[in-house]
Amino acid sequence: MTSLHRAELSSATQDALQSWDPDSADSVSAAVAVRSALNDIAEQFPGRSVELRVVPVAAVQLVPGPAHRRGTPKATVEMSAEVFLMLCNPEYASADPH
Repeated sequence: MTSLHRAELSSATQDALQSWDPDSADSVSAAVAVRSALNDIAEQFPGRSVELRVVPVAAVQLVPGPAHRRGTPKATVEMSAEVFLMLCNPEYASADPH
């Protein structure tokens, strides 16, 4: 499986990531960036066996395999918008946490 790199994110998503400020309380720019990134990821990894939830903004189903229809899928990844956007943004994802 291919890993997701910033180069694989659309220019609209890259612009949204650049406009997001983790130190700001602007939830609108965060939501726009999350939705844009989730759309890019869903296009690259289509399927319904894994659910990626970015609480409280959105969720997408990904990865080929057994289809999930109701309730919580067995394979669920859930995180806050801030964590998700930091993982999508190499400026933060590659930062040394120490």
